[in-house]
Amino acid sequence: NLDWAEGFIQQFSTRLKGLDAEQTQLLLDISWAAVDFYKGEFEEAAQKLPHYLTYGASEDIYLYAIAATLDVRIHYELADLEDDYGHAMMHATSTRIRREDSLPTPRREERLRFFSIAKELYKLKELRMADRKADLTAGLKKVRARLDQETVVDWEWLEEKWLELSPKK
Repeated sequence: NLDWAEGFIQQFSTRLKGLDAEQTQLLLDISWAAVDFYKGEFEEAAQKLPHYLTYGASEDIYLYAIAATLDVRIHYELADLEDDYGHAMMHATSTRIRREDSLPTPRREERLRFFSIAKELYKLKELRMADRKADLTAGLKKVRARLDQETVVDWEWLEEKWLELSPKK
């Protein structure tokens, strides 16, 4: 429930312990961007989510990974994932996660798969935007196989995007 999430962030934002002011603000900015994202307010979410170089300064790899996947989802929805920012962000975040040895290998792989599947879906989305009658069957089949066979973070969102591109029966 988004109302609950907003209330939670408001109530506990001043009670965060163990973080310096900069880390606290980063966590709050990411949280508010996530709320806007789930409300479908993608422009607002993009404005609130710190730049990938800013959240990239976080030493908390899990917070970083959450922000990175949120960034991908936001820019997918804004249809600008392949612009300069989106392309650089995808490259930088996947590279950092690939090199992060504090993440257990299965956790690292789940995150990296998210980036590659999101990119595959985005290319199919672009093809559909360019040609409403484009045949996406082969690409969708490939993504479906990956979703069915591989563990991936945010699979629910990926599944939703896959369904949006799939032919309606």
